[in-house]
Amino acid sequence: MTFARLAKLLAVLLVAAALWRARPPAPPARVVVLALPGAAMDVLAARGGPQRVGEIRVPASTTGSAFWRRLLAVGDDGGRDAAELVSLWSGEPAAVRALAVPARLFADPERAAVVESAFLGSSSGVILEAADITAGRLPAPYDRSVDAVATAVATLGREEWSEWIPVHGPTGAEPSVAAPAAEFQFARFTDTAYFFSPAYIVAGSVETVGTPFLRGLDRELRPLVATHVIALAARRLGSSRDLFRASADARPVVVFDSVAEDATAVFAPDSTPAAVLDRVRDAIVAELATLRGAVGPDGLVVVVGGPSTTRQAGTAPWYAVVEGRDGKHEGDAGARFPLDFEGARALVRYVAGISLDAREKSLLPADFVSRFPIRATVARATNPARPGPPQQKWLPSTLESVRGALGTGS
Repeated sequence: MTFARLAKLLAVLLVAAALWRARPPAPPARVVVLALPGAAMDVLAARGGPQRVGEIRVPASTTGSAFWRRLLAVGDDGGRDAAELVSLWSGEPAAVRALAVPARLFADPERAAVVESAFLGSSSGVILEAADITAGRLPAPYDRSVDAVATAVATLGREEWSEWIPVHGPTGAEPSVAAPAAEFQFARFTDTAYFFSPAYIVAGSVETVGTPFLRGLDRELRPLVATHVIALAARRLGSSRDLFRASADARPVVVFDSVAEDATAVFAPDSTPAAVLDRVRDAIVAELATLRGAVGPDGLVVVVGGPSTTRQAGTAPWYAVVEGRDGKHEGDAGARFPLDFEGARALVRYVAGISLDAREKSLLPADFVSRFPIRATVARATNPARPGPPQQKWLPSTLESVRGALGTGS
């Protein structure tokens, strides 16, 4: 090969490399919006610098529930009550999918029976004495799992939780072959007392989840119950690693991780111990790592945190943009890019693939749009009608979950 030919070849390679480096950025293949009610911005400190991070400025009078409902609404002209807005995952076809959305936040009033059926019996736990367990005197629905409870008690240490124990419904089938109607845990609280968690219905939609009522407990019991709450959040989000793996559905997914809010509620109105907050932070960082793996190196995770899902404002709202696993673009340490609420809402709608008007487009950060050019796939919707209540199948396990449905002679 002559020198001239070698020089031409090198010139061609240099031009090709320059064109490759100058190619337009590709849109993210998979997108997740991770909602973290009750979590402060420093929860991501252990993960490293995101692509963008900043506060979301909202009016001081904004409640937590209104913040989430308006942020994740299909359409909102500001003239309707936040409770009347329809969420992004409502309707057919929905703009996005959803995982573990708190039913207390987005459930319609007509869906009260559906929310109640998230538990077999009460949504609160119960304390039982060791003598009652030994004698098999367990209240419903735990009385259906007497043998499993007795086996677990024999090996359960102090302040240790049992494995998840199934509660089989009265279907007539043998417990060994019948699908469990619910599952619960219990822990050894003292030498003579045990705390039983609520019995969570196994069957049901992964879109919305009911929240157990675990407040007002003895101070000594609260750290133990917080352990259960953290484990429950991880259990509910167990499918998050497979959001895009086994399905052809590539729509964005809204994932709610309420572990920060739920763990804090266990200790309310007192402050949450630092050790519990550290475990909550570890759980959130682990979930974010799982979601980054789920979207892959070409994916995107938009994190929004802060406000609670109640009428209290709670922690100040914030957002962060994190690329998928092995993403190469990291933000400057300590840099902040604040947004007002309308800008944050436009950002969420943009990554969800919803068509934006000119005003909304002007609210988006220019560097973000150039880095992540997402094409709208859903037509813009304004003031959609609220859907009616879903159909409810009155199975035996569901009927038993309605207070007063049994034992009244009707």
